[in-house]
Amino acid sequence: MTGIAARRHAVLGAGTAGLFLVVPLFGFDEYWIYILTIGFYYAILASSWSLLVGYVGRISFAHVAMSGIGAYTSVLVNGMLGWPLILSIPLAGVVTGLVGLVIGRLCLQLHGAYLGLTTIAFSEIVRITVDREEAAKAVPHIRDRLMMEGVEVPLVGDFHYIGHQLLTKYPDCADALAKYRINPGNVGFREKRDTQFSTMIEVALKHDRPVRIGVNWGSLDQELLARLMDENAASGAPREAAEIVREAMVQSALLSCERAHELGMGADKIVISCKVSEVQDLIADDLINVFLPTTPNPTSGFLLFVPKEDLIILKMTVEEAIKMVISAGIVTPPDRRPETIKGTPVTGSKETWEQRYEPTAATNRTEE
Repeated sequence: MTGIAARRHAVLGAGTAGLFLVVPLFGFDEYWIYILTIGFYYAILASSWSLLVGYVGRISFAHVAMSGIGAYTSVLVNGMLGWPLILSIPLAGVVTGLVGLVIGRLCLQLHGAYLGLTTIAFSEIVRITVDREEAAKAVPHIRDRLMMEGVEVPLVGDFHYIGHQLLTKYPDCADALAKYRINPGNVGFREKRDTQFSTMIEVALKHDRPVRIGVNWGSLDQELLARLMDENAASGAPREAAEIVREAMVQSALLSCERAHELGMGADKIVISCKVSEVQDLIADDLINVFLPTTPNPTSGFLLFVPKEDLIILKMTVEEAIKMVISAGIVTPPDRRPETIKGTPVTGSKETWEQRYEPTAATNRTEE
């Protein structure tokens, strides 16, 4: 970029920022101020994504976390300390820059997918781990403080070996939480396991709270795993150990759900979670990973695992898809199908558009 072009961009940027600073002074309706603010915010996110991926060539999602840190810092300083926005916003920029410097020192030593995975970790919301009495006592205060700030967000408690004691001893904690996370392998062993698990379910029923029953490699029922391993070893055709562990995970979760149901908990109050490195390990269908982004910010969204037969493969590159999402559908890729079927919508899930509109197949259907 030449010096003249750089100055032109600097003037344009300063002018745009100045315009947004004076907009409130003209008495615009709050709705339009909100629209301008969100538009400017997403423009910054899109520019940062372009800088990271387009110019630097790095896949990183940390800028989403940085925007959150800046937003929360400015709001907290303005709300709690009473600082005016003209001071709290620059302070938020300084705090965000310092946090980014620390994270950058760690993350920029990584490359490719490893950098993306690491930066995603920094943008994840932290849930409440209730593992001791101090934590249980603090939960109601966290809820009350959030309510005072006008923040209505459900609090989820993650319990381990003494969760039954904490929920029983501190009913205010049990009431403040919106859901309890229970790992079957972390609620005790043998007779204690059933008693402690039952106590947590009974507390959830008393407070009308749902539970999440989740297992992973380290938190499944160890007695069940040992029994399945012994049965497998004694069989005439033993299976691989990894397959037995996966079966133990599924059975551990389902048996705990059955026990919760026996105690009176309805199916609509139970969430099951089995965490493995490969989702395909637990599902028989051939799955495809599909990322469903939000718009116009494609760095957040939902990761779906969809059966391959339910997908329609599009003739679209990743770059074209990103442009389409960011533009909210204004910029669309060209229709690369044959001229005879251009503009014809493809619906259904069992065929690709090549199969659906293949001339020979169409002829055969006509003859029939």
